Amino acid sequence: MKFVIERTKVQYGQIFGVPVYTLGLKDCKVDLGAGLYPDWFAAIVNVPADCGSRAIAKELESNGADFIFLNHEATSEIKPKLLPHDILIPVYEINEKSNYAFLQEITRKGDGTILTITMPYPKSSKGIATIEFFYTPTNFRTFKYLEEIEKVLELLNNHVQFEPFVVLYSNPRNPTSKNCRDKGKYCAPDPDNDGKFTGRDVVDEMLRQKCVYKLGAKEWISYMKGYQQRCLNNITLKCSHSTISKLLSLKVSNLNKCVLESESVISGVNNLPRENTILEAEMAKLKESHEMTFPALYVNGQRYEGHVRGNEILIRTCDTFDIKPQVCTEIELEFEGRQISMFWSILIYLYILLLGLLVIAFACIAIAKRAATREVNLQVKKSVAHYYQMKESDTLT
Repeated sequence: MKFVIERTKVQYGQIFGVPVYTLGLKDCKVDLGAGLYPDWFAAIVNVPADCGSRAIAKELESNGADFIFLNHEATSEIKPKLLPHDILIPVYEINEKSNYAFLQEITRKGDGTILTITMPYPKSSKGIATIEFFYTPTNFRTFKYLEEIEKVLELLNNHVQFEPFVVLYSNPRNPTSKNCRDKGKYCAPDPDNDGKFTGRDVVDEMLRQKCVYKLGAKEWISYMKGYQQRCLNNITLKCSHSTISKLLSLKVSNLNKCVLESESVISGVNNLPRENTILEAEMAKLKESHEMTFPALYVNGQRYEGHVRGNEILIRTCDTFDIKPQVCTEIELEFEGRQISMFWSILIYLYILLLGLLVIAFACIAIAKRAATREVNLQVKKSVAHYYQMKESDTLT
């Protein structure tokens, strides 16, 4: 069973399996009975006309419910948007007329049955979805993501706003670390385990990549693909400049200017680490998202948890549009077509399998009959021969 709920303060893109319980009311107060409910559960309450949804929802939340279904009885009128803003769990108002099958299924299966609840991603604003990508340029999985992200960006075009964010860390306790710059303020893991290059080289490359994005967002993926082919094992300024000159319309001089202008020096202070405005913004974004793993993809501010495939990312992003772009309709038709095609393929396979089994069965029956006929004929011959032997014996006697 799947029930879709939209709410601003839930983990979108997640699928939850939660036990559901039907609870009663006494004088508009929730009757929890013995109260022996698990720490994680959903509650369904039948709400009569003379009881308010606000108090019921708040009471359920305070007693540990994680999902609430308020069932307005057939004789009751649904009161729109009566829930208070301080309720932080999903609340869905249903009624017996529209949701009869759902309620009957819950009643049939009884308390404790597992309900699958899918949380869609937040809606896109003004027909534009936001996709954010957290990565490090030395992780090979980054480029698998990029390959699939590129497909989505090409198809959605002006309906998506994309921005990459680099994953780095601070190490103020070791300001002289070779893997850091600016006295330990910005660091990255050593890319080749004490080889030729250091984390400092990676941080510098991260800064150049962010400048490429800022100067020409549509050229960023082209640069990253060139970086993968040419510079992944040669993380140097020279390789970066060469890639830009050969593959992009961007001027190297503009890149150098971006890098230089991002450096912030406090006049008259020498002992404090310098601050880089671009890298500082990246650090702030990481703190805001609490992202600790990478690569990671976010759709409208919520982490994408599906397979790293362009079509799947596109379908999840398309779900966020109220008015879907044409490409979304096309991909849905293609997806449905594949599902139908798969259905018929399975059906044909089962038909052929059944036909094959029938042929084998008839062949086995025919072989068995033939063997039985031979056996009977053999026994008849033996009996006849025995009979003649006995007759000849009687004659001699």
